[in-house]
Amino acid sequence: MLDPNVPPVVPAPMNRAQQEGKKILRSFSQGNSATKKIYAYMVVGLVVILVGGLTGKLLAGGGTSKTSNGTEVVTKNGEVTEAGAPEGEFTDEPAEGMLLAGGMEDEGTHHLDRGMGPQKDVYLFSTSLDLSKFEGKKVKVWGHSLTSKRAPWLMDVGRITVLE
Repeated sequence: MLDPNVPPVVPAPMNRAQQEGKKILRSFSQGNSATKKIYAYMVVGLVVILVGGLTGKLLAGGGTSKTSNGTEVVTKNGEVTEAGAPEGEFTDEPAEGMLLAGGMEDEGTHHLDRGMGPQKDVYLFSTSLDLSKFEGKKVKVWGHSLTSKRAPWLMDVGRITVLE
């Protein structure tokens, strides 16, 4: 019983490939040589980018970066060699010597042994740098001198450079 309100279903006309019995669609599981080439080029490209980046990092041996508080950090072979604000920001004379832990009583966290005795040492602290990274190294420091009750020279270090 056919419903007179429903139109009859008419099959779509066949195209030439269907009339000749050829397949119109290819199976995706077989793979396409062009697709394989694209994947190969993508893999080779990624390898080239990774190798180039690693080579550049090794050849550069480090670099300069800025920290969140605006200080500059210079590294060489993974070791920090300089840190702090630019030299031009400090009006006080820089000091050189061996950086050692410990201040004079309660003034300073570190001191700079200049080889002239404790009364010629520079007693240091820093509000912007971690001086402990430079302990035991000969350094040059820039900063602002402050008045102190016990230390002959008290400095807030703003820049440090490893000399040896």
